[in-house]
Amino acid sequence: MERLPEKNDLRYKYSLRKLFDSDLFHQIPDPEIEDFPSGFSEAEVRERAEMILLNDKINYSLNAFYKLMNDTAGALCLKRSHFAVAHGMVHYENYSSA
Repeated sequence: MERLPEKNDLRYKYSLRKLFDSDLFHQIPDPEIEDFPSGFSEAEVRERAEMILLNDKINYSLNAFYKLMNDTAGALCLKRSHFAVAHGMVHYENYSSA
């Protein structure tokens, strides 16, 4: 049995995009209003979902930037440098050679 990809894995993001673009996803029927609990707000749920997607997009972009920073440091032969955050403030995974 194949393991499911981790959330930060590119295969996970690709499989989600593939699911949302598939015909199967569009065949899921819309629920009836009676199926929702009282006090349900579609606008709040949509806002939360948008925030989650935005956070995932930002996280993906930052991870790509960190990789670029570390690859560039490696290309410059800075073997004792590693970057984990872009803001440059103290972080336990940041270290740099002079």
